[in-house]
Amino acid sequence: MSLAAIDIANEALLRLGEATISAGTAVTPNAAAVVDNSDGTVTLPATAHGISAGRLVGITGTTNYDGEYILDSATAANTIVVTATYTAEDLTSAARVTPLFDTTPNGVVCERMYRNLRRRMLSAFPWGFAVGEEDLTEDTDQEDARWTYAFDLPADYLRAIDINGDETAEFEVLRAHLFCDADEVALRYLASADDPADWPAWFRHALVLQFAADLAMPVTGSADILTAMITLAGEALREAKTADASENRGAVAVTRTIADSRW
Repeated sequence: MSLAAIDIANEALLRLGEATISAGTAVTPNAAAVVDNSDGTVTLPATAHGISAGRLVGITGTTNYDGEYILDSATAANTIVVTATYTAEDLTSAARVTPLFDTTPNGVVCERMYRNLRRRMLSAFPWGFAVGEEDLTEDTDQEDARWTYAFDLPADYLRAIDINGDETAEFEVLRAHLFCDADEVALRYLASADDPADWPAWFRHALVLQFAADLAMPVTGSADILTAMITLAGEALREAKTADASENRGAVAVTRTIADSRW
């Protein structure tokens, strides 16, 4: 895995005529076993790593955990905690944990905006590359007077598309659970496809231009540049939706999404 987020940020900055930024300083975790926290997170032992909770990092040099992550709030001075499916692994000296953005003014702005932008763009449309399907597991400890059943959501859940193949079926998502009156649920949903390596070129292009639009005012202070970037980003998003629809003709057509009111 390459640290693609920094490349995306620099493409956006160059669109604005700004100087590029760098990734932060990489740290090497301890040569030790990854720990299963039994709550959907894992711990990488890393003595005095110096990276604070909430930072965006890239993990490389592992067998099972390469990818981009937000450090969990349980991260401490000697441990790095991320949300991931546990697979037993002993880390080697090849493993690295690298903050995706440096701490320059532009780097700080890019990191703050990238986290929200990535989620916003992935949620903007039922992208074929990000659609997941899963049979949900009932959680009998969860109750809501309005619904009969509660189900655990997938770990990579972003937004529901439908349940049991029925777009009209009623349900509600609360407290990381899906509530409904069906006793079995097959959920079709948008997954958090967080690794830019999984993104089609047209989606990445649209995200870069939207990143440039988001950065325009805080970085350049120019209303004219902001207007130009908003126009380009809107065109790129429409083109990306068209490209995705042509590649996924079997998917349910969605002509109006929450994000359509933004662009």
